[in-house]
Amino acid sequence: MAAWRKKNMMMMSMQMMRTTSTSFASFLFRNLEGQRLWVEIAAVLTIIQVGSDLALAFPFKIILDKASCLSGSETGMKMG
Repeated sequence: MAAWRKKNMMMMSMQMMRTTSTSFASFLFRNLEGQRLWVEIAAVLTIIQVGSDLALAFPFKIILDKASCLSGSETGMKMG
């Protein structure tokens, strides 16, 4: 009797975990019916902002690399 009860409890807990473990996206989809467009716009703008912040560093890197090569060759130092 105890083994059957233990198996039944384990099956019930597994079923409960399956039903309660929803992803964040499905939670938002269910609960933000009127604001889905705004959430999508905010996500797209966030991705664009992060991409532009990352791309902003590349011109500075190129300029600094060229400046360090010029200053190294003028003083006669070998850079690498």
